[in-house]
Amino acid sequence: MFQKLRLSLFLAALFFVFDPVILAQERVGALQGRVYDTTGAVMPGVNMEVSGPALVRPLYAQTDIGGGYLLPSLPPGVYSVIFSADGFVVIAKTNVTIQVGRTTSVDAELKIADIRILIEVSEALPLLDTATNVVSTNVNSDTYDKLPTGLGFVSLAPLAPGVNPEPKQGGFQIDGASGSENSFVLDGVEVSNIRTGTLGSDSNVPFEWIQEMQVKSSGVDAEFGGAIGGVISAVTKSGGNEFHGQASLYSRFDALNAGPNPSLRINPFDDDIAEYFQNARDGYRFLNPGYTLGGPIVKDRIWFFPSYLYQGSRTDRSVKFLADGKTRDF
Repeated sequence: MFQKLRLSLFLAALFFVFDPVILAQERVGALQGRVYDTTGAVMPGVNMEVSGPALVRPLYAQTDIGGGYLLPSLPPGVYSVIFSADGFVVIAKTNVTIQVGRTTSVDAELKIADIRILIEVSEALPLLDTATNVVSTNVNSDTYDKLPTGLGFVSLAPLAPGVNPEPKQGGFQIDGASGSENSFVLDGVEVSNIRTGTLGSDSNVPFEWIQEMQVKSSGVDAEFGGAIGGVISAVTKSGGNEFHGQASLYSRFDALNAGPNPSLRINPFDDDIAEYFQNARDGYRFLNPGYTLGGPIVKDRIWFFPSYLYQGSRTDRSVKFLADGKTRDF
């Protein structure tokens, strides 16, 4: 029994050690580039500091022998990158945007300096991913917070070009592919229905939980071998060094809806007579209250992000039974 317990703990430890690597691509983005001097020669051993609200603490790295660097696992967000070397001007590049599943390239040119000075480049860099031929679109919370959406995160998919809602085709057509040919990934884990290939309602989490979503429409990597359509990836939010949150309430009531249209039916007493029947209005209400809250437990060390969104509905209907002429409520 003790040996089995030790084996279970060992396997669990392996999962937590290798899980960030295995699931990295659909949860994070990458940052790469090269550092030169003013003559165009590459500069190895240049110190780098990468910081941003998405990181618990700054990351530190150095360029390799060829003057290049690669940080393969950065959460989506906006970063500052500082390049420094002895005897050279310090360069700080801000507004560096990292997106899910994309590689951002940032190069730097260092100039010789007699004194230590800092040059800050704040211009936003173009989002060109030269490391892959995948055609993809990223949508972050800054975008969908300003737009009307459905309750689940997959309602954000039509914001990407080539995505069309097609309920009769299994959900969404991406560049003509049916919904069953798509793949859905949430925090690096595929959540597609194993039988139909579509996204189940239990995996269509509220969009308030989503930090960023990406839709790959062509050139999909080999790891998504089962996706001959598109790949819809989403990353959930985490906390930060500052407290942020929101409270929300979605509701629908029968009083806000128009009256039902008449229906054509066969007369209950004579099959040879067709008649229009005026449907009664049901008493109906739907409530979806919720909240999100994120912040630090210990600044620069531990963050938290709890959230809860409840969905409840009720329909009341009065039915008159022909057998006894009585009306009952359900």
